[in-house]
Amino acid sequence: MIKKILQILIWPFRALALLCFLVLLFLGSSEIGGRIRVNSDFQPAEEGVEIFVISNGIHTDIAVPYINDQANWREMFPLTDFQPTVSESSPTSYVAFGWGDKGLYENVPTWADLTLPIASNSLLLPTQSAMHVTFLRAAPKTGEWVKKVQISENQYDILIEEIRRSFTMSADNQPISLNCCWYGNIHDNFYASDPSYHLLRTCNNWTNRVLRNTGVPTALWTPNHQHILRHLND
Repeated sequence: MIKKILQILIWPFRALALLCFLVLLFLGSSEIGGRIRVNSDFQPAEEGVEIFVISNGIHTDIAVPYINDQANWREMFPLTDFQPTVSESSPTSYVAFGWGDKGLYENVPTWADLTLPIASNSLLLPTQSAMHVTFLRAAPKTGEWVKKVQISENQYDILIEEIRRSFTMSADNQPISLNCCWYGNIHDNFYASDPSYHLLRTCNNWTNRVLRNTGVPTALWTPNHQHILRHLND
């Protein structure tokens, strides 16, 4: 009887110890994987396509030309798709893509709105994901949180495919608008995406994977925006 009582009392401590171990394992893996550089032989293309990696301090997006000879993103994302609607474009306009948790996009318009229950649900349970698409009237200005990368046309073809396959497509091969989550201060929209979001597959994992498959210097594996940017600085 006493032995059973002790087992019941000890169980929460074992569970807590296991949780702490898993958290430390995750953080350690993130740090180690984030410091291992892949595509270290990358050389910027003399003539190619300028893309940008943009961070808001936590989340990262990849910005590409809205229209060029290789991809006309207006065919998938017309100006009327964005809220507020974009009345006209310019030759230097860009479009930014990011992947993440639909619940976070919908319920956390600013980081001040992030709560522990929302964050825990997003990280610990597989949740519905979404693609966030933002229209930019001009190329982003480079700085601490915005990095420019000049890639070849062949690499851009790979990047185009990586981005397109992240969307859930309708029967007529068009992205499915979720009609939600608009931020209001930018021209954006959200679209359906198939993969679920969880601790091991986050928004920055998406960015890192797309850059890695494109041949751009990035981390072996990381959920940390800083590791993605640091390899673009080297």
